[in-house]
Amino acid sequence: MIASISAEELSYSHSNAKIDTKASLLNGIATANYKWTSLEYKDPTIRVVGPAAIVRFNFVGEQEFTDGKKTPQNLHILMNWQKQGNDWKLLSRAATKL
Repeated sequence: MIASISAEELSYSHSNAKIDTKASLLNGIATANYKWTSLEYKDPTIRVVGPAAIVRFNFVGEQEFTDGKKTPQNLHILMNWQKQGNDWKLLSRAATKL
């Protein structure tokens, strides 16, 4: 699903400063060594500005790795979406640890 909603020009920034392109993000998802055991989106805001949308929310969850290690996540997410034809596409994403 992420492939169909992501722009070809996607810039996806993680809270550890790693930056993915669309291709590297899809590869990372396909080869991930963890699963999400909980995930919640809190306090979302959406602001549409012409053919763009600014989306912010807090991302709270827990990852469990194949070795059994669990890692909590508490992030602030900023996404920029762009209207491309009739569809909204994720153009960029940045995460900041809280």
